[in-house]
Amino acid sequence: MSSMQRRALLAQKQRWLIKAGTTVVTKSSGGVALGRIGHLVEQIKFLKQLGKEVILVSSGSIACGRQKLTADLDEREIQRIKDTGSRSFAAAGQSRLMALYEQLFELCNLTCCQVLVTDEDFLDPERKSNLLNTLEQLLEFGAVPILNENDVISTRKTPLRDEKGKVFWDNDSLSTLIATGLHVDAMVLLTDVNGLYTLPPKEGRIPEVVYEINVLSEEEEKRQKVKSNFIIGEKSQLGRGGMDAKLEAARSAVRLGVSSVLIASGFKYDVVRRIVEGQLEGTLLYTGPPLNRSNMIIGEETLIELCGRGRDASRILANLTTEERSKILLEMANALEESQAELILANKRDLEEAERVDLKPALKDRLSLDSKKIATLALGIRQLATLQDPVGNVLEKRLVSQDLVLTKISTPLGVVCVIFESRPDVLPQVASLAIKTGNCLILKGGKEAAHTNKAFTAVLQRAIERGSGKKVSGDILVFLTSRDEVKNVLSLHQHIDLIIPRGSGELVNHIQSNTKIPVLGHSEGICHVYVDSEAKPEVAYRIILESKIDYPSACNAVETLLLHKDFIQNEVLVQKLREAGIDLRGCPESMKKFKLTHETDSFREEYGDQRLSVKIVNSFDEAIVHINKYGSHHTDAIVTTRDENAQRFMKEVDSACTFVNSSTRFADGFRFGLGAEVGISTSKIHARGPVGVEGLLSSKWLLVSNHPQGHLIGDCEPRKGGGRNEGYLHKNIPDAKL
Repeated sequence: MSSMQRRALLAQKQRWLIKAGTTVVTKSSGGVALGRIGHLVEQIKFLKQLGKEVILVSSGSIACGRQKLTADLDEREIQRIKDTGSRSFAAAGQSRLMALYEQLFELCNLTCCQVLVTDEDFLDPERKSNLLNTLEQLLEFGAVPILNENDVISTRKTPLRDEKGKVFWDNDSLSTLIATGLHVDAMVLLTDVNGLYTLPPKEGRIPEVVYEINVLSEEEEKRQKVKSNFIIGEKSQLGRGGMDAKLEAARSAVRLGVSSVLIASGFKYDVVRRIVEGQLEGTLLYTGPPLNRSNMIIGEETLIELCGRGRDASRILANLTTEERSKILLEMANALEESQAELILANKRDLEEAERVDLKPALKDRLSLDSKKIATLALGIRQLATLQDPVGNVLEKRLVSQDLVLTKISTPLGVVCVIFESRPDVLPQVASLAIKTGNCLILKGGKEAAHTNKAFTAVLQRAIERGSGKKVSGDILVFLTSRDEVKNVLSLHQHIDLIIPRGSGELVNHIQSNTKIPVLGHSEGICHVYVDSEAKPEVAYRIILESKIDYPSACNAVETLLLHKDFIQNEVLVQKLREAGIDLRGCPESMKKFKLTHETDSFREEYGDQRLSVKIVNSFDEAIVHINKYGSHHTDAIVTTRDENAQRFMKEVDSACTFVNSSTRFADGFRFGLGAEVGISTSKIHARGPVGVEGLLSSKWLLVSNHPQGHLIGDCEPRKGGGRNEGYLHKNIPDAKL
């Protein structure tokens, strides 16, 4: 892979850490470099607009504080306190620097949060865990954490790294700790030069930039006796580190798993944007051998090798008889029930971790696994086993010409990847669908359900081997564990046939924006129930109540209630919903009419909890317009006694599922009789709504000539000098069987 190809991959990096050195954020005189800081924030805004996560490590507090506190002192007094006043300088400078960042980020409509750390935050396991979890939560909220060492209380006496008991010695090494702890994809160390040079920069000499360094392990470096092709010059008078510290931090980060680290100039206009766009900026450090799709390793095999093995296994699976595939499914259902204790114990470990990190209630709800859910999963798999075999079905058959028959049949896709978040019950559902349809399945679950997903995978892999008499290897289910593996998967469009994200809108949008693989899914579940002017009050109450509280975090739970202004039981209905524990959020009119205390957060927000937006509409047409404008085209329902309105609602609402007098919770593969659900799609291409087996199938055409001499197109089309001139019939063969 060439250097430019390697840099082109930077656009796919999702989580970025940017370290701004003292020389970048302050002037040589010690004052704040307002222009450079402002431009840095603008570049972070650019990354955020691309959907990236950004962490900022910023130096400069001591330099800022020194200027603030010594503004009225002469040089002799400044020199006298220079070595003893660093903590005071840090206290004064940190507040000034952070106030400036707050103002600049606010102007860019971004949120930033200060996090000050010391060595003890990494030496103490609990403090380190709390720090990393807090940073993860800030990133989930879309905020930009700004880190710096807490020099006010630091016990550091010297910047040298050999000081005992110290785990970082400057903000470069702090950046490495944070980058490796948070699994950062790309780290940029901004300094006052364009990167590493073959010789130190000097007046009258323009040395060559070293644009790329392949970082070997320390052992390999010693074995090969590798010598660097650059020389480290003297450090600047500002800051604690220097180029030597940056190089060491960069090498350490790469060796510890950060795939790309760049040392670049923070003085250069749009340097971060240019880096993201793959332009030749700064020195790129990466780990060798050179990045190549064949080097994406899982265990002892590459992803490409696993995809190839999986595709071969899927062909074996697809060629089994209907009875053989059904036997595998029944074995999987039995295994889930027999392993119930093992699965619930693994889930308990995930729930305990969720409590410790204070996971959001909606995510905890999705994460939980109990005997009832396991029984439902097993029932769905058994139902799937009884359905007609979807592989090899004749979809069309026609007589093209005399003795020339064309047949279209259903076939497996081959290799399907499903990426899901905190719902571990997704795993057995899609695994059973993959077996039914003869596909290899690559799975990546959320870290919240790590133990449950691992247990599910082991149970199902054993069941597949037992149920098939070892004809099909359990490796037909490939389970990924790290963020890096997912990033690599997104680039394998030549080896993976379909990717299905199941989770937040942010997850779906990220995947759609970062892969050439076809994507099936929905970004949000903003579902509506519209109560028409002529609705039965008791029916409306039952449907709304279940649609909201049966499983509030599900994507088919109702988020907005639309009430026709002429529905006579509006006040009574709203009061009953409030008494049932639903947190009602109103539009201005409904707040006034029903005396609601909270205004709706947004008609475009998927709450995933007990909150429900309430809006009064003046007409049926207004309800339709609102749903099509604010909905996510997932599932919407009408409660009415008027046939005409019911028919219009189903026809005019542009959603994958439109229901009449029915709970939105029916939008589910199991409840639709699909046996299980690979996901719900709001796309209009390939599959829509709850997607079962048909979403994992493709088709192919078979053309068979029964003529003794075979067929040429010249036999069907009149041409000079020959051919049978039979012409085309294009006659469909009804009730065709292959």
